[in-house]
Amino acid sequence: ECEAMEESKGRNPLYHIHAYMCEAIKDRKPFDECMLFYAWYYATHDDDLDTKDNPLASKLWTTMMDVYEEILANTDDKQGWRWLKDHFVSSFIWYLPHPDDMRQDN
Repeated sequence: ECEAMEESKGRNPLYHIHAYMCEAIKDRKPFDECMLFYAWYYATHDDDLDTKDNPLASKLWTTMMDVYEEILANTDDKQGWRWLKDHFVSSFIWYLPHPDDMRQDN
């Protein structure tokens, strides 16, 4: 991690949160809801991302949906369902405007 952070010096600090959250979600690690909010903010607002205009194509979104679908496909995965409920479904990002609506407001 230190090497990756060293290589990305000068980048937006939210970049590191975004990268961390993609890994945490992929590995189904616990995280604070605020971290997902900041990562989503980065995915929807940072000019360095190619997916800024389409955050539903971002690495964060695709990782979230891959894990979501994986958990939903396995009804026997009790730990996955608990993780989904505790860390994913309860996030503030679900209360934000749809990315297309955010673009229209600007």
